[in-house]
Amino acid sequence: DVPFEFGEEQIAAMEDLKAVLLESPALRAINYNSDASVILAVDTSNIAVRYQLCQCAPDNPKVRYFSRFSSIMLNDQPKLKLYSLFHALRALKVYLIGIRNLIVEVDARYIKEMLKHPDITSFASINRWIVVILMFHFKLIHIPGVNHGLDGLSRRPAQSGDALDDTYENEDFDD
Repeated sequence: DVPFEFGEEQIAAMEDLKAVLLESPALRAINYNSDASVILAVDTSNIAVRYQLCQCAPDNPKVRYFSRFSSIMLNDQPKLKLYSLFHALRALKVYLIGIRNLIVEVDARYIKEMLKHPDITSFASINRWIVVILMFHFKLIHIPGVNHGLDGLSRRPAQSGDALDDTYENEDFDD
C-alpha cells in the first residue's frame, strides 16, 4: 500500500492539466455567431443513451469541436431510439437556443418517419416526445451504425451486473 499524497507537486500537475484542457483546440464553446453547422449526434443501446454536441470548424467541416457529452441508462428497445433524441434535445436545450444550422445525426433511419407520422403510435409518452422534438429546428441525418462515432455504445454486449433503469417511462414533459 502506498499512502495517498497530494502536495505542492501534485497541485502543480493538476493546474498544468487544467490549463492544457482549457487551451485544447478540440474543446470549445459553441460559437453562436458562426455559420458553421452544429451537430448533435445521438446513439442508443439496450443499456444507455449517449449524445454529443459539437460544432464544425468554419474552414474545415470535417473538424468538430466538442462541447457536451452525456449518457443515461434505459432498457426498453421499441421506444429507445426516439427517446434518445428527445432526451438529448431536452438536456441540451439551453445550448441549442439560437443555433441556426443544427444537424442531428442518428443511426436509426425510421426516426424521420416517426416524426412525420406521430399519429401512428398509440403511446402517449411517444407522442409527447415527438411534440418536444418538433419544437426544435434541425436537419435529421441518418448515419449508418458502422460510420456513426457514437455507435460503439450499442455494439457493446450486455454485461452481468448492468443496471436497468426504466424511469423514463413516466418522465414528465413540463417545460
